[in-house]
Amino acid sequence: MELYCSWRTSHHGEQPTLAAAWLCAHLWDHYEFLGDNKTEDGQSYLKQIYPILKGASEFFLSTMIEEPTHGWLVTAPSSSPENSFYTKEGSEPVSICMGPTMDNELVRELFSNVIKASQILGCDEEYRKQLSAASLKLPPFQISKDGYLMEWLEDYKKQMFTTVMCHTFMVYILGIK
Repeated sequence: MELYCSWRTSHHGEQPTLAAAWLCAHLWDHYEFLGDNKTEDGQSYLKQIYPILKGASEFFLSTMIEEPTHGWLVTAPSSSPENSFYTKEGSEPVSICMGPTMDNELVRELFSNVIKASQILGCDEEYRKQLSAASLKLPPFQISKDGYLMEWLEDYKKQMFTTVMCHTFMVYILGIK
C-alpha cells in the first residue's frame, strides 16, 4: 500500500497571505489583554496597530472573489493547511480550493477587529461600512452530512492519512470560541 503524506505536497505554500490575518489576530489579542496602554513612544497601542490591521483588511477586500454557487466572498486559490480532499469526480486527493473555513474565520475575525478598532478610534466610518457589508458576504459555518464542521465550502470526503508520520490539524475550528 502506498502511503500519502501531506508533507510531500506543495499546497502548504498556498497560504502565505493568510499569515497577515493570523498575525493581526495576535495584535488584537494583545490589545484586548493589555488594554490601550501607551507604547514607548507615547502613542496609543491601538492607534499604532490600526494601520496594520486596516492594511491587511484592504488586501483581503481587494483580492477576495465571489464564489459562483452562493455568491459568497472567498479567498482563492487557497487550501486548508495540510488537509486534502477528494472531489466527487476524483480518485486522487486535491488540496487547492476556494474559501476554506480557516480562511473564512481569519478574515471574519480581521474584518470584525478592524470595525471595532475604527469605532474606538472614531475614524474611517465609510470603510467600516464597507467591511460590514463584506462581512455579511463571508461564507457561514456549515455542518457536514456526518455532523462535523465542514473544512471546505463543499462536503468533500477528507483524505485520511494512514501513518503516524502524517497528521491532521483542526485549524478550521479556530473561530469557535
